[in-house]
Order: sequence, then structure tokens, then C-alpha cells
Amino acid sequence: MKAESTPPFRPCWRCRRYDRTQRLCRDGKANPRRKIDAVTLVELLGVRSLCIHNPYRETLARRIYMPKFSSSMTSKSRSD
Repeated sequence: MKAESTPPFRPCWRCRRYDRTQRLCRDGKANPRRKIDAVTLVELLGVRSLCIHNPYRETLARRIYMPKFSSSMTSKSRSD
């Protein structure tokens, strides 16, 4: 097992907000599987365009809206 495992991914078709006939999210959100795709999406369209079930959403939002808080958290965890 990896030391730093990736958070669980929830596919769109399992969400109740997903419209199976149109094959789209009813909220207009995107749920990229890879982290690099999520970062690119957030840089282009903002955090609100990312699905709430995306495992990287909270981390990216914290980096954008509270950059000093997230950097202090990582430095404290490294010193422990």
C-alpha cells in the first residue's frame, strides 16, 4: 500500500445529480479523475466548476482561498 494514498473517487453516474439520459451533471459541474486535470479546471474556471464529490476539491479550494493557512499547516506537519 502507498504511504500517501489518493482519496476515493466517486464516478458521476453514481451521483443523484447526474442525468443519465443527457449524460451530464444537472449542476454543470465537472469531476475529473486525475489531479492534474482538476488543477487545470480550477485554474481556468474556478473551484465552483469542480464537483463537490471530487477528492481534490477541498485541497485546491484551501490553496486558492487560504494560501497562508494551507502553507502553515504543511510546514507544521513536516516539523512533527
